[in-house]
Amino acid sequence: MRPLVVVLLLFGLALSVTVVPGVFTIDDNNYLINVIALRQGRLTVANTEGLSPSRELFSFDPGPWAREVKATPVASSAPPLYAVLALPFSWLGWRGLVGLNTIAYVTTVALVFAYARRYSTKASTPWLAAAAFGLGGFVIEYAQGVWPHTLSIALCAAGIFAAGRVIEDGGVPRAVASGLLLGLATGVRYQNAVIVAVIGGCLAVWSANRWRALAAFALGAAVPLSASAFINHVRLDSWNPISKGEGYLNVPVVVSTAGSLFAPVTMFWARLVDFSVRPPLVGPNFSWVDYDSLTGAHLMLGTTLQKAFLQSAPWAILALIVLVLAWVPRFRMAPHYRRQLQVLSIVSLAVLMTFAFSGVQRHEGLSFNQRYLLELLPLVAVGFAWSLDEIRVSVRPLFLGALLGVMIVLLILVGTPVRGGPESSLWLVRQLSLLKLPLLFAIGLGAMWWVARSRAGARPLLAATVGLCLGWGMTLHLGDDVMASRELRSSKRAETNVLGSVLPDHSAYVAYSGFKDAAFPLLINRDIVILDVRADEGVDAPMLIRELLGQKRRVFVLRGGFPAKVLSRVVEGLDVASVASGLDVVELRIRLSH
Repeated sequence: MRPLVVVLLLFGLALSVTVVPGVFTIDDNNYLINVIALRQGRLTVANTEGLSPSRELFSFDPGPWAREVKATPVASSAPPLYAVLALPFSWLGWRGLVGLNTIAYVTTVALVFAYARRYSTKASTPWLAAAAFGLGGFVIEYAQGVWPHTLSIALCAAGIFAAGRVIEDGGVPRAVASGLLLGLATGVRYQNAVIVAVIGGCLAVWSANRWRALAAFALGAAVPLSASAFINHVRLDSWNPISKGEGYLNVPVVVSTAGSLFAPVTMFWARLVDFSVRPPLVGPNFSWVDYDSLTGAHLMLGTTLQKAFLQSAPWAILALIVLVLAWVPRFRMAPHYRRQLQVLSIVSLAVLMTFAFSGVQRHEGLSFNQRYLLELLPLVAVGFAWSLDEIRVSVRPLFLGALLGVMIVLLILVGTPVRGGPESSLWLVRQLSLLKLPLLFAIGLGAMWWVARSRAGARPLLAATVGLCLGWGMTLHLGDDVMASRELRSSKRAETNVLGSVLPDHSAYVAYSGFKDAAFPLLINRDIVILDVRADEGVDAPMLIRELLGQKRRVFVLRGGFPAKVLSRVVEGLDVASVASGLDVVELRIRLSH
């Protein structure tokens, strides 16, 4: 374990040093605003108090046009417990908030290693599990951002692994800890409520001390869930601990499947196996997606392919196989981890089915991979390693296979154009290669694993295929996902720097849609009211701007991105003064009568 700790410390330091401290998506802002409020001893956005109710005040919300506002101050509907956990880190600024996710990432690698080692027979098995999750998965980009996905992963992994130990020995203190961790995870990401329910069921059926363990688990989960319920009552007037407001849990299962009984099957396959089968995301609300009807590719920001789970991590096919085979009594498997695999399989199936039946309307947003399935990565990493626990995997063919995987991905990424279309054959090669090659590798890995279980001569080839799939996953994530996220964050960071020289303390900033996102990191140290005029196409903007000017705030407008009609409505009757900056920012003042 000591060598792993050294490696993780060095790797965590490298991730921290190379962070690009910029916004990635509006979800960063939606979580951040709760931290800002808590720093001020509140659960609402303090500087919106006294302003007229308006959707434009929901500048931090991914869908402000869908929310009702009857009074101010307004509040975020993001899961509330992230702010509690992130508060100490916020005093270190944006990098401090990123640091929380980086710590969660390296902690999860250590958890995966320790859990895999407990039930394995070979010394190499936990290392394979740690490498699969830490390098072969698609989680590094989240470890360098504010979006609290890796925090959610760490809490879920710790809670699930602790529950596995409870099933083994019936320990009540560990059951309390499992419930507490998974309850916290639910307060960071509401979808984790599914895992709480599933783990509770597993403890009720399999725990050595079932009823005491279940009661202890429920007690542990009740603490953070009660805190979430209280916060939601204050913010949203709802005692529901997993509510984002009215209608949040009304998932349109029947509506979305009415036109096709196979919609859940399609979405299951799209998220797990091949994203190209997903129905296209088109329309004005999906300006950040380019859909190619020939390949089925969904390109984020016109360049980066959105991928299914196996397209990002083809090595996970072995985990999926053993998670199924754990339920086959005749299949030879070490009994000491069969039950653990069954627990992991139920959790995995529950999460997969939740999003299969959530409808085609539920999309992954601006992400390059399956962010809704991130919490499954530690589980499949363990399953993957255990599938190889009784098979000798030689280091040399593993390394050579990994090198081949790295070279194949680099050849595709470097040798084909990022942009193009049906008229560009190399562009089509790029999309089809990234979509289909990992699936071929996964099929080959599954077949080789099956053969190598009984034929020792096939094991070097199995090791090479394992390396190939791990090398593919690592290089594709670093070369495609991480690079794309860094480019976007760098662009937003440059905007933040410019705005930092323009927007003083006690000011207001008016922008259209995503053009306001770069201002949010400034809120850590400044009092700035941010308006998103797209929420109502500027209907309330004239009223709000005059109220803000009446509060002696300086009001600035970023004209870029505004539809002309909306911009004219916003500035009508006000004096407009240009501001020297690299952005088209103007300051608004009350027009003096002559």
